[in-house]
Amino acid sequence: MSKKLGKSVRLMLLMLVGGALSVNTVGAADKQEYKLHKMYNYEYGLTGYFDMNGKVVIEPKYSTGFNFSEGVAAVCDETRHCEFIDEQGNVVIERKYYIAVDPDEMGFYEGLALVSLAYHRNSEKRVLPNEKAFIDHNGEIRFMAPYDAVGNFSEGLSVVAKYAGGGKYNYGAIDKEGNVAIPLQYRRMNAFKEGLALFQDSKGFYGYVDKTGKVVIPAKYRRAHDFSEGLAKVKINDKFGFIDKTGKVVIQPEYLESSTNGDFHEGLAVVDKFLRYDSKLNMGFVDTYVIDKKGKIVINVTKKFPQYDGVSDFHEGWAYIQIDNTIGNFIDKNGNLMFKKHRKRISEFDRGLALIQLSYDSKTRIAKYAHIDKTGKQVFVFDRQE
Repeated sequence: MSKKLGKSVRLMLLMLVGGALSVNTVGAADKQEYKLHKMYNYEYGLTGYFDMNGKVVIEPKYSTGFNFSEGVAAVCDETRHCEFIDEQGNVVIERKYYIAVDPDEMGFYEGLALVSLAYHRNSEKRVLPNEKAFIDHNGEIRFMAPYDAVGNFSEGLSVVAKYAGGGKYNYGAIDKEGNVAIPLQYRRMNAFKEGLALFQDSKGFYGYVDKTGKVVIPAKYRRAHDFSEGLAKVKINDKFGFIDKTGKVVIQPEYLESSTNGDFHEGLAVVDKFLRYDSKLNMGFVDTYVIDKKGKIVINVTKKFPQYDGVSDFHEGWAYIQIDNTIGNFIDKNGNLMFKKHRKRISEFDRGLALIQLSYDSKTRIAKYAHIDKTGKQVFVFDRQE
């Protein structure tokens, strides 16, 4: 039974503060085994950290806490005033900077961390260009970053942008001395991944540029993704396929776009393929597959799990599969389920852990959650008032 096109394919990822899931644009070089994970005291609204054995290492006492990176984490008070602590909770950089992140996770990446020199009561969008700076592990300012948008460093460069008026920005990149490495000339630009960065030109087409600023793959795609494991998903003639770093098509364009999956991770990609349109039902039908780098189908998700509603990319050996838009599970690279009983509210695996809901009491409105490891073992269990 094929999936109906009109059916939701959004994944029910639980983005709880204190969960293991985070979103940022750091490069692959920054992926590592993290010792500590965030926890959240919902009664008092404070963040702390626990280890992979479920032991609370740093008690929840911070208004905001970010993930550990390069051995330290930024922790902040209610005024967004931050200090950096080590994995024992010791302060290594005194509280003298403020949150300045744009979309990225605040912390150290490739030896530098983006901070603000001033406090603004509203969101980080209020941080002015002349207030942003990169600091080193000693807490010293290495250089100012006077741009409207600034990303964390990835592969030696930080993507930055200046507002050009009319809701438009000009994007480029700076090096670790603060010098412009790639002129601010693109409508959009992503962080560098595997030596290349995705950019959008003034006409709305996407291409790829290397770290010298040379356009390696011309801007000719209406939609495109970052490179991942040597391949990038791009739109060609209204369908998506995969190209290599020379621009050669290695997996033919026959797939649909998806906001939740599609890039190669751990040798596999999750793709959706349009099958047919039923005029009587006024509905299209889509199949979902897990494919390898040759385009070979490894798992026919639609056939194996007829009631599924969406599948994430593989992370740390598992992909999250949503069932009937309300419950979910994990599948391994052979299509085997982790749990015999489906779970509610599940996050993807990140930094060795995933988050699941164990139970919910409708009378007390208290839900029990657990961070689990890659074997399904419960590492850290906590209650939360829903």
